[in-house]
Amino acid sequence: MDELLAYFSRESPDRSAITRERLKFLRTAKVQEREYWIWSYTQSDNSHAYVTVSKSPGRIDIGYAPDFYRLSPEQFMLGDYHGVF
Repeated sequence: MDELLAYFSRESPDRSAITRERLKFLRTAKVQEREYWIWSYTQSDNSHAYVTVSKSPGRIDIGYAPDFYRLSPEQFMLGDYHGVF
């Protein structure tokens, strides 16, 4: 979790205002060979973002993206898997 928050603090416009309380774990999922863990985050301006950890053979990625399109977590993970974000 510390590594996730450290990454997020570098990517999010909130930077120093990031708190664990605004980060909410949503679910896990598997898309093809990739496993996902996804959190929602309410930024200080009340906008919504997603934070993901994905694991595929030989690789682990951490991601952050604002949810401009109001996607469900499932739609967001599929978009991430297909390289939309």
